[in-house]
Amino acid sequence: MSLSPGHVITVHEIGLHRAMVELPDILRVEYSGDVSLDEFKKLDSMVVDFPTPGLVYVLRDARHGGQTSLETRAYMARAARIDRLRAIVSFGTTFQARTLVDMSGRAIRALRQEGPKLVFFDTEDEARGWIVQNRAQAQDL
Repeated sequence: MSLSPGHVITVHEIGLHRAMVELPDILRVEYSGDVSLDEFKKLDSMVVDFPTPGLVYVLRDARHGGQTSLETRAYMARAARIDRLRAIVSFGTTFQARTLVDMSGRAIRALRQEGPKLVFFDTEDEARGWIVQNRAQAQDL
């Protein structure tokens, strides 16, 4: 099992944040500070417009992340395009942020009767290992 990153084809600067498209199916996001509604909408559109067909993993590097505004959380719950998401895989998340992300995920599932899998890890290697394992399980279905 290789934990090496996929092939990065594009890098996008979104405010202070960076998003990288890694083929075949990962959008890796490095957060740096707070996330505005406009920034989140740009990230959301990157998932929708991902260059390969099928479901996408969002790999969140939250080590330097900040807060998400109330309006952004409301958008996430009601309007974010989750139909292309296989899972949101986070690493380096503080306990407070992990709790907030988990509550947001519950709100999405309650409002929409669906939602992506949310998983948290301490390190990027653990997060990527989970993606490799989950991808293999999804191919077996």
